[in-house]
Amino acid sequence: MIIVDVIFRSATGESILLKEPSEDRNFTRYAATKETQDEAVKALTGLGFELVGPPSQYGVSISGPSQLVHEVFGDEPFTVPRSLAKWVEAVRIPPPVEFYGKGLE
Repeated sequence: MIIVDVIFRSATGESILLKEPSEDRNFTRYAATKETQDEAVKALTGLGFELVGPPSQYGVSISGPSQLVHEVFGDEPFTVPRSLAKWVEAVRIPPPVEFYGKGLE
């Protein structure tokens, strides 16, 4: 199983991927509509992916067998197929988790 982050297409058309978090504090303009969220989830689950958690207004994490991920999105860097492009801006493998805190050295 591979976990993939799916970034929804925003309602404004602006891309959250083109900004550094420190540059812009108004993230609501990168939010997808509820319809976009619902249609993207419906399409992704229809292809055979499972949700890792609930979708947010910006995206959702999905999982699926390696073969399915590569059939739908190709090899890395992944591309969004035309059938999902109306609702999905980008797809990526999530970055590794970094743990901070006492006892985690």
